[in-house]
Amino acid sequence: MLKNTYIVKSEKGLTSRASAALVSEANKYKCELFLLTNGEEANLKSIMNVMGLAVRKDAEITITAEGEDTEKALERIEVVLIDTRVI
Repeated sequence: MLKNTYIVKSEKGLTSRASAALVSEANKYKCELFLLTNGEEANLKSIMNVMGLAVRKDAEITITAEGEDTEKALERIEVVLIDTRVI
């Protein structure tokens, strides 16, 4: 399992638009992807799971990946987080 940890810098936290972009990107990969924050975990391939976390500014988030194509998935997820100005 691989993981990357970030601090949310966006004033609005993880918005619905950013969540949708993350889920869209996550669904391109075969590996299992999860978002963890404040002791809660969400399947990164489910918009309802991700939105249910209600991630706010300054929250620490960890993206974990397990299985096939994990490195590529984590790289691209990080790009989406940067492009949507979450981190």
